[in-house]
Amino acid sequence: MEIIDKLLENGDFDDLLNKYELYKYELLVEISNILFPYPIISQEEADLLKSIYINKAIMFKLDTEKVMLISDTHMGNDDFERLDYLNYIASFCKQYQIHYLIHAGDIGDGTKNGKPLSSPDFKGNEALEQSQQIVEKYIVMPDVTQFVLGGNHDTRYIEHQNNVDILKLLADKKNIYPLGFIQAFFTICGQVISLEHSSNRIYEESLIPHELAIKGHSHLWQPQNNILYIPTLSNYICHKGKEEGKAGFVIMQPIQTNDGVILHFDRYTFIETNNFLSASKTAEKAYTLTRKKEM
Repeated sequence: MEIIDKLLENGDFDDLLNKYELYKYELLVEISNILFPYPIISQEEADLLKSIYINKAIMFKLDTEKVMLISDTHMGNDDFERLDYLNYIASFCKQYQIHYLIHAGDIGDGTKNGKPLSSPDFKGNEALEQSQQIVEKYIVMPDVTQFVLGGNHDTRYIEHQNNVDILKLLADKKNIYPLGFIQAFFTICGQVISLEHSSNRIYEESLIPHELAIKGHSHLWQPQNNILYIPTLSNYICHKGKEEGKAGFVIMQPIQTNDGVILHFDRYTFIETNNFLSASKTAEKAYTLTRKKEM
């Protein structure tokens, strides 16, 4: 509560980030915990915090750059982890000059011997050891800015007694930009996008209007009216036998128009033949966003 008291005193969000050596998502979580589901402060203070939250909720802004979208790498589990997939997307980004990558959650699997690390069965350094191994193996792409959202499997490291934040480790060790857990907001050509893993946080949702959500978690390529589900980049196949459930990645190409932006998505599916890995475009989808007000 100390940091919230300081924020209410001077309203200087960025100054507090520096003073307390926090990442942006950490201070946003502190605000969220006070405001939702019911404010535990006065209405005047709640209104001030809401104003600050709305002003600072956008984690990054893009224009018409191509973006690599991946999700659900489930590293740390030998049955699911595919480092060759990560190496492939690094080569793909280099070949096609893609300089931005967004990970929609479940970086790690958060399990050991088939059990979640958040289980009471684990009382040692399991979460710290596995998360450190993941960070060591996680690929760095010198010419690619990476943004990473934490998923429900990533919270298992926090829920373990070690209380390990894998996003902070990636940020500290690999210079990857952490977006927080479960939901984060960003803009493309001024249009607000909700990046989500599993269910969104409905309270913050009401404060940050948007026309499109990009979601991980489902391990499924599934375009809907205002939601795009992206496939897994792992061997964790939830929809066996379904083309939509095969592992792969998505490339997003924004096209700015006079009225807003068209977001074109190409879905790529991995193909393995005689130990040779490749990927081919198997589907596409476009969304037209017309809201002009930028957060």
